[in-house]
Amino acid sequence: GVVRVRTTGTGEVLGVRIAPEVVDPSDVAMLEDLVLAALHDMNAQLLEIQRAAMGPLGDILGGA
Repeated sequence: GVVRVRTTGTGEVLGVRIAPEVVDPSDVAMLEDLVLAALHDMNAQLLEIQRAAMGPLGDILGGA
């Protein structure tokens, strides 16, 4: 929850919000990892929403 990514339903990234307490200017690599993890989480949530919206058809067409 320290990095939040706001997207559209198609996955277009609209914005990124980073909690100020996790920003360390001397550790850019950690910040990059946090953003990447947030993007992966957003993608997983988007896929789950799409599967749920398609119901049983989503499982047939490429669900887990």
